[in-house]
Amino acid sequence: MGKVKCYFCDQYFNWEKEPFKKIGRRYAHTTCYEKNYSEDLDYKEKIYEVVKTYLHDYNYAIIERQRKSYNTKGISNKEIYLALLYYYEILKKSPEAAQGRIGIVPYIIDDARAYYEKKNKAQKNLSSFQNPDRVNINIEKIIDRNTSKKTFLNLEELE
Repeated sequence: MGKVKCYFCDQYFNWEKEPFKKIGRRYAHTTCYEKNYSEDLDYKEKIYEVVKTYLHDYNYAIIERQRKSYNTKGISNKEIYLALLYYYEILKKSPEAAQGRIGIVPYIIDDARAYYEKKNKAQKNLSSFQNPDRVNINIEKIIDRNTSKKTFLNLEELE
């Protein structure tokens, strides 16, 4: 029997018989998921994907405490995720200095926000650019026969 605990209401249910949604490695009733779902849950999983990719030896409890602390300070999970991507993929910084933590986030969050704002602004400008219909222009090459003749020096006459 496939009994699992709902992520939101903490009740056990049979995932083989009841409709469910999968959240990372956990499960939730479809109704609970629709009531409680937020985009932040997806970004929490994405944060740990970045952490697993770059910080091979990490401490889950410390990272979770830091993440919750940043959330109370007004930094969303999406911003934490984007800041980590900015730090490791854009700036190409070494993960060795992190010591298995995400403590760099408050120090780079402003730079990361500015970077992604510029990037989004550039994408909006490109998407708002209307490409006119192509116009075919035929250009004929005009050759002036008088200037195309080259005069050569005869070296035998110079002697």
